[in-house]
Amino acid sequence: EEQDTQENSEELDEDGLNWDELFENSDEFRTTNISFKKNDESDALDFLSTSVDELWSQISELNLDANQLIIAEQIVGNLDDSGYLTIDPILICDKYGYQEIEVLNIIKKIQNLEPPGIAAQSLKECLLLQLKRKKEKSSAYLIVDKFFEDFVKHRFEFIIDKTGLSKEEFYNSINIISRLNPKPLDNKGDA
Repeated sequence: EEQDTQENSEELDEDGLNWDELFENSDEFRTTNISFKKNDESDALDFLSTSVDELWSQISELNLDANQLIIAEQIVGNLDDSGYLTIDPILICDKYGYQEIEVLNIIKKIQNLEPPGIAAQSLKECLLLQLKRKKEKSSAYLIVDKFFEDFVKHRFEFIIDKTGLSKEEFYNSINIISRLNPKPLDNKGDA
């Protein structure tokens, strides 16, 4: 059984992502510096700029008032190169004197834009946003929502026992999860 678990987890890496590395410090999964491969710096900057421009294009269609636009500007300005929100919403409230609910509402609006998972504050939230968008509120959603730490630590048998899923249902769910994009502003991924 353990060998089956290991074989199935290795199959999940076909998309080229090192999920073990991403999950290693899932609470701290954020990058605040843009990193580039040699000779790809201008392409990476162009892509990031294009992605932010596309995001602003979508935001402009939301018909936000002036205060909401200030909040949106703070949110977009505090996205890292992967698309994660790197500032605690309460800091935006404190800086501009807005109510927390106002900031959270704008975050939710931005999270409903493309790409799925944008403005998440953690890997777990990023994956849940994508699963909601795909209407995958099934066992894949349950695994990420209720058993994320166990999933990250590959405690697959524990999750199967606690959820009552068959191994086939479980691995179908893992397959769905593995196709999600842990870096929404990165153009690689299935999401």
